[in-house]
Amino acid sequence: MAQASEGDKVRELFRRVNTPGEEQQALSELFQLLENTKDDEIKTRVSITIGQHMNSKAKVDSALLFGWKSVELIGNRTDTLSLKRLSRAYNILAIANNIKGLWDESVKWHFKSSETAVKVGDSLMYYMSAHGVANIYRHQGKYQESLELFKECLSQKDNLRMLYASHINMGIIYTDLERYEDANRHTEKALALCVESGDIKGQIICGTNLGMNSTFLGKHREALVLLDDAITLAKNHEYQRLKLNAQIYKSKTLQALGWNLSAHATLMQVREGMSGYNYLNMEEEVFARLKDVALAMGNYKAAYDYLSESNRVSDSIQALQANKKLKEYEVKYETLKKEKKIEALNAEQSRKELEIRKQKESKRHMLFFFIIILVPVVGLLVVYYQKLRTQSLLAKQQEEISRHEIATLLKDQEIKLGKASIDGQISERKRLARELHDTIGGNLAAIKMRCAREADKNGFPSEIVDQIDDTYQMARTLSHSLIPKNLSATAFTSLLRESLEAFRTDTLSEIELSAYPEGEINTLEQNLQVEIFTIVRELVNNTSKHAEAGRIELSLTLVENSLNLLFEDDGKGFDLSKSNEGIGLQNMRKRVENLSGSFMIDSHPERGTLVNIEIPLSKDISEEENKAEVKIG
Repeated sequence: MAQASEGDKVRELFRRVNTPGEEQQALSELFQLLENTKDDEIKTRVSITIGQHMNSKAKVDSALLFGWKSVELIGNRTDTLSLKRLSRAYNILAIANNIKGLWDESVKWHFKSSETAVKVGDSLMYYMSAHGVANIYRHQGKYQESLELFKECLSQKDNLRMLYASHINMGIIYTDLERYEDANRHTEKALALCVESGDIKGQIICGTNLGMNSTFLGKHREALVLLDDAITLAKNHEYQRLKLNAQIYKSKTLQALGWNLSAHATLMQVREGMSGYNYLNMEEEVFARLKDVALAMGNYKAAYDYLSESNRVSDSIQALQANKKLKEYEVKYETLKKEKKIEALNAEQSRKELEIRKQKESKRHMLFFFIIILVPVVGLLVVYYQKLRTQSLLAKQQEEISRHEIATLLKDQEIKLGKASIDGQISERKRLARELHDTIGGNLAAIKMRCAREADKNGFPSEIVDQIDDTYQMARTLSHSLIPKNLSATAFTSLLRESLEAFRTDTLSEIELSAYPEGEINTLEQNLQVEIFTIVRELVNNTSKHAEAGRIELSLTLVENSLNLLFEDDGKGFDLSKSNEGIGLQNMRKRVENLSGSFMIDSHPERGTLVNIEIPLSKDISEEENKAEVKIG
């Protein structure tokens, strides 16, 4: 219960920390929760939330700290939820290095985030990583590669943030290519999406970029209005880096108007605002801009000093990039030195052993004549000792083999018992369906026909005939639900989606099922498909009856010989400590246990319900089982 309560609090604080006016209080509560909780999973979620917030505020050192903390907390766990969180932690490190200006390091972490996202079918993180790499390619001047990636990201129509971020960056690329009309077209699309979603940060960036394009088009007065609006908006919402960036572009506009003193004053404000932040690329650009302004004012001494500072910062950036490689080479070099030292020690040891053997051999020769009589006895003792030693080793090996065989047999027996239980259930369902259809259904049909004749002759009550007909139809429906269509005729996931459509109502209007990789899931052992189908129907049935939910999300994921079923609804939920498991939940838990799987449920009043099921897959499914004809309902 403590974990469920803390999990709800993390979700609420994530919403608040991204809500203007509430973020400072929410951030304080996140730090307090991180300090007080004993649960590593809660610590991981809080660290990821704080790291993402620090990146949004361009506080790169703090973002790096919490990104690394998240990676350490996840450790070597390989379950689906942990890998999804690991992908987000890598993304935090990538964005922080991007803001810092370390492009190569940022690309490395984006690729690691993308690889991890692909393993668990997390398309959102995959496209976020692709977007990050495209952004770095833009900074590096690889415009064609960058545009191709951003166009790929535009396919995510349901992700407004991805759409407007892609339009923003495509606009910047077209500005660099001096195609200002295309740049404004994409930037204005982005601005409309930012206003629609209420994204203040995006509105600041769009306003800055439109002001910059106006400067390039010679519309300096219009540019100053746009840039001043962006600076004010950034200042009011504490987006320090965006404010400084807009001020740099304002200095360019002021210089274009010939107002060099104002341009110089604006750049000095940027220098003052960067104090305490580790914005290396921005610092390099400010010194370069100050150099240009000093030249325009004829102050060559100051221009030289600013150029020197710009070169110093550029060298620092290159040194930081190089230090990563240098440390790798140092580690390799030290490892190689240690290996050579070990080889030398081994050679010295071998030489000393050879000398000792020679000394022993000499002594043996000297004693040879004195012990010649004892040689046969010693030989017999040696043979006897070796025989005992061999027998002991064989006994230990045989004992180990026996233990392994027993464990294997027990495991196989457990699997066979589970499969036998499932086969028995399917057989019993078929028998019950036949009995309902052939015996009870047939008798009801005969009674219905006889009563109908009596009704025609003697005025037998028609209501009784209708009730018999309803009972007959119920028996037919129940028999068909026990043995419906053959799995071999329809793909498993298609049949599952078709079945779920039956639960859709005006209230429960959204039922989504995702399967990854869908092709491999459709080829799973059919007995296992029967169990998954039954469990899913029971979950959805419980939600439709009791939860008052409007949306259900289901995902089936194959990860390293394990099938993960993740179910989540937005219903009213229930208190796990006060509610006893009903027959439906008990049956589902029993089915999962028969498959040697794990069943976890997390629910809280007014917070919905989440069910996480992990089922290990057998590696040696027989051809007969794969070909068996199994029907499910």
